[in-house]
Amino acid sequence: MAEVTRYSGNLKAFAEDAQGTERTVFDDVTQSDTLDDNLNTEYFRGWGITGVNENPTKQDFNAVGFTHGSLLKYLFQRGVPEWDALQEYYAPAVTLHNGELWIATTDPTVGDEPGVDAPWVGLQSLATETAPGIIKLATDAETNAGTTGALAVSPPKLKASFAASITANGYIRFPSWLGGLMIQWGSVTSVSSTTVVTFPVAFPNNFFRAFAQSADSTFFGGMESASPAGSYTTTGMNVSSYQDVSGAAVGEIFWMALGN
Repeated sequence: MAEVTRYSGNLKAFAEDAQGTERTVFDDVTQSDTLDDNLNTEYFRGWGITGVNENPTKQDFNAVGFTHGSLLKYLFQRGVPEWDALQEYYAPAVTLHNGELWIATTDPTVGDEPGVDAPWVGLQSLATETAPGIIKLATDAETNAGTTGALAVSPPKLKASFAASITANGYIRFPSWLGGLMIQWGSVTSVSSTTVVTFPVAFPNNFFRAFAQSADSTFFGGMESASPAGSYTTTGMNVSSYQDVSGAAVGEIFWMALGN
Protein backbone atom coordinates (compact mmCIF):
# COMPACT_ATOMS: atom_id res chain seq x y z
CA MET A 1 0.00 0.00 0.00
CA ALA A 2 1.26 3.45 -0.88
CA GLU A 3 2.01 6.07 1.76
CA VAL A 4 -1.13 7.79 2.98
CA THR A 5 -1.29 11.51 2.37
CA ARG A 6 -2.57 13.59 5.26
CA TYR A 7 -6.15 14.75 5.00
CA SER A 8 -6.05 18.43 4.08
CA GLY A 9 -8.59 19.88 6.45
CA ASN A 10 -9.96 19.77 9.98
CA LEU A 11 -10.37 16.06 10.71
CA LYS A 12 -13.77 15.23 12.16
CA ALA A 13 -15.10 12.02 13.68
CA PHE A 14 -17.33 9.60 11.82
CA ALA A 15 -21.01 10.51 12.33
CA GLU A 16 -20.02 13.75 14.04
CA ASP A 17 -22.63 15.48 11.90
CA ALA A 18 -25.34 12.90 12.60
CA GLN A 19 -28.77 14.45 12.89
CA GLY A 20 -31.40 13.82 15.55
CA THR A 21 -31.17 10.32 16.98
CA GLU A 22 -29.06 8.92 14.12
CA ARG A 23 -26.23 8.48 16.64
CA THR A 24 -26.46 7.57 20.33
CA VAL A 25 -24.05 6.33 22.99
CA PHE A 26 -23.22 2.68 22.30
CA ASP A 27 -26.09 0.41 23.41
CA ASP A 28 -27.99 3.37 24.83
CA VAL A 29 -30.63 5.85 23.79
CA THR A 30 -28.83 8.94 25.13
CA GLN A 31 -26.68 11.21 23.01
CA SER A 32 -23.26 12.62 23.90
CA ASP A 33 -20.21 14.02 22.10
CA THR A 34 -17.75 13.33 24.95
CA LEU A 35 -15.40 10.35 24.91
CA ASP A 36 -15.97 9.65 28.61
CA ASP A 37 -19.65 8.96 27.87
CA ASN A 38 -19.06 6.98 24.67
CA LEU A 39 -16.29 4.78 26.10
CA ASN A 40 -18.71 2.94 28.36
CA THR A 41 -18.85 -0.63 29.65
CA GLU A 42 -20.90 -1.78 26.68
CA TYR A 43 -18.39 -0.31 24.22
CA PHE A 44 -15.56 -2.31 25.78
CA ARG A 45 -17.69 -5.48 25.62
CA GLY A 46 -18.38 -4.92 21.94
CA TRP A 47 -20.99 -6.73 19.87
CA GLY A 48 -21.62 -9.16 22.68
CA ILE A 49 -24.39 -6.75 23.66
CA THR A 50 -26.52 -8.02 20.76
CA GLY A 51 -28.51 -11.23 20.99
CA VAL A 52 -27.88 -14.27 18.82
CA ASN A 53 -30.58 -13.39 16.32
CA GLU A 54 -30.45 -9.61 16.74
CA ASN A 55 -28.95 -7.07 14.38
CA PRO A 56 -26.88 -4.10 15.60
CA THR A 57 -28.65 -0.80 15.19
CA LYS A 58 -27.67 2.09 12.97
CA GLN A 59 -27.16 4.12 16.15
CA ASP A 60 -24.66 1.60 17.55
CA PHE A 61 -22.69 1.48 14.28
CA ASN A 62 -22.57 5.26 14.31
CA ALA A 63 -21.52 5.18 17.98
CA VAL A 64 -18.56 2.88 17.21
CA GLY A 65 -17.45 4.95 14.23
CA PHE A 66 -17.88 8.20 16.16
CA THR A 67 -15.86 6.94 19.15
CA HIS A 68 -13.00 5.67 16.99
CA GLY A 69 -13.03 8.86 14.95
CA SER A 70 -13.08 11.03 18.08
CA LEU A 71 -9.97 9.25 19.40
CA LEU A 72 -8.22 9.87 16.09
CA LYS A 73 -9.41 13.47 16.02
CA TYR A 74 -8.01 13.98 19.52
CA LEU A 75 -4.57 12.76 18.39
CA PHE A 76 -4.65 15.06 15.37
CA GLN A 77 -5.57 17.98 17.60
CA ARG A 78 -3.03 17.29 20.35
CA GLY A 79 -0.28 15.47 18.52
CA VAL A 80 0.74 13.79 21.79
CA PRO A 81 -1.90 12.44 24.23
CA GLU A 82 -2.23 14.03 27.66
CA TRP A 83 -1.14 12.00 30.67
CA ASP A 84 -3.81 10.17 32.65
CA ALA A 85 -3.31 8.51 36.04
CA LEU A 86 -5.28 5.41 34.96
CA GLN A 87 -3.47 4.82 31.65
CA GLU A 88 -0.90 2.04 31.22
CA TYR A 89 2.39 3.32 29.75
CA TYR A 90 5.46 1.51 28.45
CA ALA A 91 8.89 2.99 27.76
CA PRO A 92 9.66 4.99 25.71
CA ALA A 93 6.14 6.44 25.87
CA VAL A 94 5.78 10.18 25.31
CA THR A 95 2.99 12.16 26.98
CA LEU A 96 1.87 15.74 27.58
CA HIS A 97 1.44 16.92 31.17
CA ASN A 98 1.07 20.46 32.53
CA GLY A 99 2.02 21.88 29.16
CA GLU A 100 5.30 19.94 28.89
CA LEU A 101 6.41 16.83 27.01
CA TRP A 102 7.69 13.85 29.00
CA ILE A 103 9.33 10.56 28.01
CA ALA A 104 9.34 7.35 30.03
CA THR A 105 12.85 5.94 30.41
CA THR A 106 11.52 2.73 32.03
CA ASP A 107 8.03 1.20 32.21
CA PRO A 108 6.09 3.40 34.64
CA THR A 109 3.72 1.99 37.24
CA VAL A 110 0.13 3.06 36.63
CA GLY A 111 -0.28 6.39 38.37
CA ASP A 112 3.36 7.47 38.15
CA GLU A 113 3.12 11.17 37.39
CA PRO A 114 5.45 13.11 35.09
CA GLY A 115 7.42 15.68 37.03
CA VAL A 116 6.91 13.70 40.24
CA ASP A 117 7.97 10.10 39.66
CA ALA A 118 11.32 8.86 38.38
CA PRO A 119 10.36 7.00 35.16
CA TRP A 120 9.40 10.28 33.47
CA VAL A 121 11.97 12.74 32.14
CA GLY A 122 10.99 16.12 30.74
CA LEU A 123 11.96 16.60 27.12
CA GLN A 124 12.32 20.32 27.88
CA SER A 125 14.90 19.45 30.53
CA LEU A 126 18.59 19.64 29.73
CA ALA A 127 20.17 16.30 28.95
CA THR A 128 22.71 14.82 31.36
CA GLU A 129 24.93 11.75 31.27
CA THR A 130 22.17 9.76 32.98
CA ALA A 131 18.96 11.33 31.64
CA PRO A 132 17.71 12.24 28.16
CA GLY A 133 16.65 15.76 27.32
CA ILE A 134 17.42 18.77 25.18
CA ILE A 135 21.03 19.64 24.47
CA LYS A 136 22.55 22.46 22.43
CA LEU A 137 25.11 21.81 19.72
CA ALA A 138 28.45 23.45 20.43
CA THR A 139 29.89 26.13 18.18
CA ASP A 140 33.48 25.98 16.93
CA ALA A 141 34.57 28.35 19.70
CA GLU A 142 32.76 26.35 22.40
CA THR A 143 34.22 23.08 21.08
CA ASN A 144 37.73 24.52 21.10
CA ALA A 145 37.30 25.97 24.60
CA GLY A 146 36.06 22.65 26.00
CA THR A 147 34.86 24.30 29.22
CA THR A 148 31.28 22.99 29.49
CA GLY A 149 29.77 19.53 29.55
CA ALA A 150 26.27 20.80 28.71
CA LEU A 151 26.89 20.91 24.95
CA ALA A 152 26.96 18.25 22.24
CA VAL A 153 29.72 18.16 19.61
CA SER A 154 28.63 17.18 16.11
CA PRO A 155 30.79 14.79 14.03
CA PRO A 156 32.04 17.56 11.69
CA LYS A 157 33.19 19.64 14.65
CA LEU A 158 34.66 16.55 16.32
CA LYS A 159 36.78 16.00 13.22
CA ALA A 160 37.50 19.75 12.91
CA SER A 161 40.38 19.76 10.37
CA PHE A 162 41.76 16.37 11.43
CA ALA A 163 43.76 14.82 8.60
CA ALA A 164 46.43 12.16 8.27
CA SER A 165 48.62 10.36 5.78
CA ILE A 166 50.16 7.36 7.51
CA THR A 167 52.95 6.59 5.09
CA ALA A 168 56.76 6.58 5.13
CA ASN A 169 56.67 10.30 4.37
CA GLY A 170 53.49 11.40 6.05
CA TYR A 171 51.74 13.60 8.58
CA ILE A 172 48.96 13.82 11.11
CA ARG A 173 47.01 16.98 11.89
CA PHE A 174 45.06 17.00 15.15
CA PRO A 175 41.61 18.65 15.42
CA SER A 176 41.41 22.37 16.12
CA TRP A 177 40.00 21.64 19.60
CA LEU A 178 43.33 19.92 20.33
CA GLY A 179 45.23 22.99 19.18
CA GLY A 180 45.61 21.92 15.57
CA LEU A 181 49.09 20.50 16.22
CA MET A 182 50.60 18.93 13.13
CA ILE A 183 53.42 16.37 13.04
CA GLN A 184 55.22 15.52 9.80
CA TRP A 185 57.92 12.94 9.23
CA GLY A 186 59.94 11.29 6.50
CA SER A 187 63.39 10.53 5.16
CA VAL A 188 65.68 12.12 2.61
CA THR A 189 68.96 11.08 1.02
CA SER A 190 71.72 13.59 1.61
CA VAL A 191 73.99 14.33 -1.33
CA SER A 192 76.06 17.05 0.33
CA SER A 193 76.53 18.69 3.68
CA THR A 194 73.12 20.43 3.28
CA THR A 195 70.00 18.77 1.87
CA VAL A 196 66.59 20.31 1.26
CA VAL A 197 63.55 18.63 2.82
CA THR A 198 60.10 19.41 1.38
CA PHE A 199 57.29 18.59 3.77
CA PRO A 200 54.52 16.23 2.53
CA VAL A 201 52.07 19.14 3.01
CA ALA A 202 52.57 22.73 4.04
CA PHE A 203 51.86 23.70 7.65
CA PRO A 204 48.69 25.86 7.48
CA ASN A 205 49.99 28.42 9.97
CA ASN A 206 53.39 27.97 11.65
CA PHE A 207 56.53 25.87 11.71
CA PHE A 208 57.68 25.15 15.30
CA ARG A 209 60.52 22.65 15.65
CA ALA A 210 62.42 20.01 13.69
CA PHE A 211 64.53 16.95 14.45
CA ALA A 212 66.85 14.86 12.28
CA GLN A 213 69.14 11.88 12.70
CA SER A 214 71.28 9.60 10.59
CA ALA A 215 69.72 6.37 9.39
CA ASP A 216 73.20 4.83 9.03
CA SER A 217 73.70 1.90 11.39
CA THR A 218 77.48 2.22 11.38
CA PHE A 219 79.13 4.92 13.47
CA PHE A 220 82.55 4.90 11.84
CA GLY A 221 82.96 4.97 8.09
CA GLY A 222 79.38 6.09 7.46
CA MET A 223 77.19 9.07 8.31
CA GLU A 224 77.93 9.95 11.91
CA SER A 225 75.20 12.51 12.55
CA ALA A 226 72.45 14.63 11.03
CA SER A 227 70.61 17.68 12.23
CA PRO A 228 68.25 20.45 11.07
CA ALA A 229 70.17 23.19 9.31
CA GLY A 230 67.94 26.23 9.00
CA SER A 231 65.86 27.74 6.20
CA TYR A 232 62.75 26.77 8.16
CA THR A 233 59.46 27.58 6.42
CA THR A 234 55.96 26.14 6.48
CA THR A 235 56.80 24.12 3.37
CA GLY A 236 60.27 22.73 4.14
CA MET A 237 63.70 23.05 5.75
CA ASN A 238 67.36 22.12 5.34
CA VAL A 239 69.12 19.23 7.08
CA SER A 240 72.85 18.67 7.31
CA SER A 241 74.85 15.45 7.61
CA TYR A 242 78.32 14.92 9.02
CA GLN A 243 80.97 12.21 8.83
CA ASP A 244 83.93 12.34 11.16
CA VAL A 245 86.41 11.40 8.47
CA SER A 246 85.46 13.65 5.57
CA GLY A 247 82.98 16.16 6.94
CA ALA A 248 79.98 15.85 4.63
CA ALA A 249 78.34 12.46 4.30
CA VAL A 250 76.07 10.77 1.81
CA GLY A 251 73.25 8.66 3.23
CA GLU A 252 69.68 8.55 4.47
CA ILE A 253 68.41 11.01 7.05
CA PHE A 254 65.28 10.56 9.13
CA TRP A 255 63.50 13.81 10.03
CA MET A 256 60.46 15.07 11.95
CA ALA A 257 58.86 18.51 12.05
CA LEU A 258 56.21 20.11 14.28
CA GLY A 259 53.86 22.97 13.45
CA ASN A 260 50.22 23.92 13.16
